[in-house]
Amino acid sequence: QFLIGKHELRKWTPDGNRRAVHHLESAVKFDPEFAEAHLALGRAYYFAGTHYGWLSPAVAIPKVKASLIHGVSSENLATRAAALSVYGDVLAWSDQDWRGAIAAYERAFELSGSPSLGYGLTNSIVGNHAAAIGIFQNLLEDGGGTSSINAELGIRNNLAWAHFNARRY
Repeated sequence: QFLIGKHELRKWTPDGNRRAVHHLESAVKFDPEFAEAHLALGRAYYFAGTHYGWLSPAVAIPKVKASLIHGVSSENLATRAAALSVYGDVLAWSDQDWRGAIAAYERAFELSGSPSLGYGLTNSIVGNHAAAIGIFQNLLEDGGGTSSINAELGIRNNLAWAHFNARRY
């Protein structure tokens, strides 16, 4: 159920997201201590409430936060870093707690050695333009953790946005 759920989540469609939630909920029920399944379920809920709109943010965000509890306390550093990054997204985009978000992103970066896109975006929003530009450049150099052309275009678009916000036309 876990692998099917992750596969559905990576389709980046509303229907895939619904199926991901279904499969990941099953995985969590099967093994309530499986932190990676909780983390993936939290991501699925996050996108359901923020990008796809089939859940309201008022319903989705508490589910995200509840799912992330397992991930942020995981002994697996990669899982913990990923959960902190998603938590940073929630703090930034749902709670507008910019300081808390940056702290979560920084801790995730310390654990993983790779910054997240949200870390760069949040730094740009709060006026830390040099940090944001450095994060996006770092992501481009590292390949953004993926070989996807869409991921690289997304990073380049956000790098351009950070330069624009810094008035570096």
